[in-house]
Amino acid sequence: SAITDESLPEKRQWAPVTLEPPPPITDATNVAWSGTSVVQGRLLCVVFGTGDDTLLGQIASKIRTSRTRSSLEIQIEHFVHLIAIVATIVGLLSLLVGLLLSGPDKTLGDILASAATAFFTQVPEGLMPTVTFCLMIASKEMARRHVLVRRIDAVETLGCVGVLCSDKTGTLTSGHMTVTDLVVPSGEGVSVQPLEKGAVTAQVTRLAEGGLLNSSAKETIDGHLSGSPTEVAIVVACQQLLDTHISHAQTTAPLVFEVPFNSTNKWMLTVHSKPREEGNVRIILKGAPERVLERCKLTEHTDVAVKASLEQLMSQGKRMICVAELQTKVAKEFEFSGSSFEDTNFPTEGFQLLGLFALEDPPKEGVQEAIARMSDAGCTTIMVTGDHPKTAKAIALRIGIIDADEDTESSSAESAEEEQIREQFRTVTGVMIESHADLGEDEDADLSALAAKPDLAPEVYRFWQRCVKYTRVFARVSPMHKRTIVQAYQHFGGQIVAMTGDGVNDAPALKEAEVGIAMGIRGTEVAKEAADIV
Repeated sequence: SAITDESLPEKRQWAPVTLEPPPPITDATNVAWSGTSVVQGRLLCVVFGTGDDTLLGQIASKIRTSRTRSSLEIQIEHFVHLIAIVATIVGLLSLLVGLLLSGPDKTLGDILASAATAFFTQVPEGLMPTVTFCLMIASKEMARRHVLVRRIDAVETLGCVGVLCSDKTGTLTSGHMTVTDLVVPSGEGVSVQPLEKGAVTAQVTRLAEGGLLNSSAKETIDGHLSGSPTEVAIVVACQQLLDTHISHAQTTAPLVFEVPFNSTNKWMLTVHSKPREEGNVRIILKGAPERVLERCKLTEHTDVAVKASLEQLMSQGKRMICVAELQTKVAKEFEFSGSSFEDTNFPTEGFQLLGLFALEDPPKEGVQEAIARMSDAGCTTIMVTGDHPKTAKAIALRIGIIDADEDTESSSAESAEEEQIREQFRTVTGVMIESHADLGEDEDADLSALAAKPDLAPEVYRFWQRCVKYTRVFARVSPMHKRTIVQAYQHFGGQIVAMTGDGVNDAPALKEAEVGIAMGIRGTEVAKEAADIV
């Protein structure tokens, strides 16, 4: 979602949130936001905010504020003040010399004119045209590389950036769920193979057939797929493996009965007839691995191998979907019924495991190399995302934002207490930020005031100092949190900060940073308007 920055749909429920401490409202599971999309189910909602009281309204109010001054503006202002002081001194000295040493042939008017000339000759009249032309040349070079510069002085500031805060979904990653790996039975164990490099064996073919038949994704008239991101990703992968379309696969094995996916069952079941074998049906079960595997007939060795593969892939931040099949024979006039394992009138145990799909929103090509080059140039990259901490941390490790080797080396030289603090602040969540939002009695105080006067809220001051020093991933954060994080690096780290993003939720941070960079292809118009560079 462009509002919440989540790469997967999040379920909503009517039950009140009873967590202690209460999560930020952006994390509440019983609140739906204007600007997000419902991909499955129905909602009956109570409207509790309109206009400026919605999340979109709050974002709009934050991007209407004045923009942070660029480093070039500050440098030119400092230079102009210096020139003004020099010009004033030169003018006064010229006037003093004229009054004391000039002959009787010079009038007071001549002396004043001479002093004024000395004063105005110090003014660099060509400074602004020269700076403008230099920036225009740089902007033209950027345009050749498909980069649009909306604020011309951002080109110079880009070279001074010390911290880059980057959104994850759609910026560091592709923004589309993709099947990356397949887990299929192999002898007494299982085989894990990448989708692109794996051979299309008989086991892979059966898994792909199950993925196409048991699917809620629909093919539109123009050939596009619609449905949840997970379903669409599985169908795309299966079509690629079998070199066929979902409509053709479902025609060859007509659907007889279906139990749709829901958040309680965590599985979806479809029954398909076999036209050439009257009375024989294929029951395909797909869903959460823990719910599907308990219905499968597995040897002890296979069970251990499957769970080991699951643990390995899930530790990389990937989502796992399991598929199993049961072939059985029913009477010609048999009518299937039921909506759960407890009330079905057909067998729901003894399934044969077909395999598992591993899905993720993969990093974009070249991202890891770009982050490494930025690190070599002295710029630190920080991931700021609304996605889940485990997913964010796994992606950060893969693309080099978190360097495991560096953490190990630094930990060996630190005290036990320092190492514990480093581990605690390795990944910071929105809940942690929300719990350190109280800046004391002064309601108008912000992080710039706190950085100047730590006594306003000593605990909050220490929290942000540690975040700036140790944190490389901020997860489950709201649009306002992203803006606060940028301010923290500006005022507590003393850094010039750039922010990259593509969603509506990135707009406040894009506006707050010295350089705001929006994605051009998949970026929202709100993000582009708030950015300096597209």
